[in-house]
Amino acid sequence: MTAFYAGLIIILIMTGIAGIALTLRIANLKSNTEDGRDESVSGAVRRHSIVLNPIFLTYVIAGILIMGYVVYLIMIT
Repeated sequence: MTAFYAGLIIILIMTGIAGIALTLRIANLKSNTEDGRDESVSGAVRRHSIVLNPIFLTYVIAGILIMGYVVYLIMIT
Protein backbone atom coordinates (compact mmCIF):
# COMPACT_ATOMS: atom_id res chain seq x y z
CA MET A 1 0.00 0.00 0.00
CA THR A 2 1.43 3.32 -0.99
CA ALA A 3 1.48 6.41 1.19
CA PHE A 4 -1.15 8.01 -1.03
CA TYR A 5 -3.69 5.25 -0.37
CA ALA A 6 -2.84 5.20 3.32
CA GLY A 7 -3.47 8.95 3.46
CA LEU A 8 -6.81 8.53 1.68
CA ILE A 9 -7.85 5.79 4.08
CA ILE A 10 -6.95 7.96 7.08
CA ILE A 11 -8.91 10.90 5.65
CA LEU A 12 -11.94 8.64 5.01
CA ILE A 13 -11.83 7.24 8.53
CA MET A 14 -11.54 10.72 10.05
CA THR A 15 -14.42 11.99 7.91
CA GLY A 16 -16.57 9.04 8.95
CA ILE A 17 -15.84 9.54 12.64
CA ALA A 18 -16.57 13.27 12.37
CA GLY A 19 -19.82 12.56 10.52
CA ILE A 20 -20.99 10.08 13.12
CA ALA A 21 -20.05 12.43 15.97
CA LEU A 22 -21.89 15.37 14.40
CA THR A 23 -24.94 13.25 13.63
CA LEU A 24 -25.14 11.99 17.20
CA ARG A 25 -24.64 15.50 18.56
CA ILE A 26 -27.41 16.96 16.40
CA ALA A 27 -29.74 14.06 17.22
CA ASN A 28 -29.11 14.58 20.92
CA LEU A 29 -29.83 18.31 20.65
CA LYS A 30 -33.04 17.69 18.71
CA SER A 31 -34.26 15.01 21.08
CA ASN A 32 -33.78 17.39 24.00
CA THR A 33 -35.73 20.22 22.36
CA GLU A 34 -38.61 18.42 20.60
CA ASP A 35 -40.84 15.47 21.20
CA GLY A 36 -39.96 14.12 17.73
CA ARG A 37 -43.42 14.26 16.21
CA ASP A 38 -44.15 15.65 12.77
CA GLU A 39 -47.24 17.79 13.02
CA SER A 40 -47.25 19.18 9.49
CA VAL A 41 -47.37 15.97 7.43
CA SER A 42 -49.76 16.46 4.53
CA GLY A 43 -52.52 14.03 3.64
CA ALA A 44 -50.84 13.00 0.38
CA VAL A 45 -47.71 11.95 2.24
CA ARG A 46 -49.78 10.00 4.77
CA ARG A 47 -51.60 8.13 1.98
CA HIS A 48 -48.42 7.43 -0.05
CA SER A 49 -45.77 7.25 2.65
CA ILE A 50 -43.42 5.00 0.68
CA VAL A 51 -43.79 6.53 -2.77
CA LEU A 52 -43.27 10.12 -1.58
CA ASN A 53 -40.36 9.26 0.73
CA PRO A 54 -37.32 11.19 -0.59
CA ILE A 55 -34.83 8.57 0.60
CA PHE A 56 -36.75 5.80 -1.16
CA LEU A 57 -36.91 7.89 -4.32
CA THR A 58 -33.17 8.53 -4.13
CA TYR A 59 -32.44 4.79 -3.95
CA VAL A 60 -34.79 4.06 -6.84
CA ILE A 61 -33.27 6.78 -9.04
CA ALA A 62 -29.72 5.72 -8.13
CA GLY A 63 -30.56 2.09 -8.96
CA ILE A 64 -31.98 3.10 -12.33
CA LEU A 65 -28.90 5.18 -13.14
CA ILE A 66 -26.53 2.40 -12.11
CA MET A 67 -28.43 -0.16 -14.17
CA GLY A 68 -28.36 2.21 -17.15
CA TYR A 69 -24.60 2.61 -16.76
CA VAL A 70 -24.10 -1.16 -16.56
CA VAL A 71 -26.19 -1.67 -19.71
CA TYR A 72 -24.19 1.06 -21.43
CA LEU A 73 -20.90 -0.61 -20.47
CA ILE A 74 -22.17 -3.97 -21.72
CA MET A 75 -23.23 -2.49 -25.04
CA ILE A 76 -19.94 -0.73 -25.76
CA THR A 77 -17.75 -3.77 -25.01
